[in-house]
Formats: sequence, C-alpha cells, structure tokens
Amino acid sequence: MTDATIKESIIDKLCNIEQLHDVKIPLAIESGSRGWGFAAANADYDCRFIYVHKAEKYLSILEMDEFIDYEINETYDVKGYDLKRVLKYIMKSQATINEWLSSNVIYIKNGLITNRLSELAADFVSPIPVSHH
Repeated sequence: MTDATIKESIIDKLCNIEQLHDVKIPLAIESGSRGWGFAAANADYDCRFIYVHKAEKYLSILEMDEFIDYEINETYDVKGYDLKRVLKYIMKSQATINEWLSSNVIYIKNGLITNRLSELAADFVSPIPVSHH
C-alpha cells in the first residue's frame, strides 16, 4: 500500500472511531518514527489522537474511558486520549503531548482547539519533566 492509501485508511478509521464511541477528534497525528521522518520501510503507522466526549459525559458522576485503543497490528497502532487526560498531561509538562502538537504528519486538525492546547502546553512547560523524557 502507498502512503496515500494508508493515510486514507487511517482517516477512515478515525471517522469510524467518532461514530463507534460518539466522540469528536480535534487532533490526530502520526507519532513515532514516521511522524519525524526517519521510519524504516517496515515501520508501523503510530496514529495518536485526542478525542472529546459530549458535555453531558464530562458532567456525569460515572467514570468514563480516558483511552481508546482502536487497532494494533503490524501496520497500524491507533490510540486515542480523552481531552481531560491530555489536559492532565499538559499540567504535568508531559513532553509527548508537545510532540503531538508539533507533529509533521497530521490526519485531522481543528486549529482553534489545537492552538489553545499548544498555548496551554507552553504555559505549563517545565524543564525537569521534559528533561526526563
């Protein structure tokens, strides 16, 4: 399969995730070696995404899933993180989120939301946790 075919397939998977889990995905990127342009020919596609539930779900007293592991095989590794979990990571200055926000390979991007997340990540960045990364 070509990169264009794989990208189409990943976008189809992301649309399926939105329907199956009743969420919206404001950001989906390629993380890992392909995202940074140094993948081996046999490297898998590490799609990471941020998803948002409907407001009622965040107001519920019931626990909700903070992760979606959609597909993991030789070709795809598709995982998502709930916005609330991402915000916790940002507050802890977790460097991986900054990497996602600056990925070179983007499948879905809502500029308004991702710009705000980037601003928050910059506000909370701390050299100690980042240096441990």
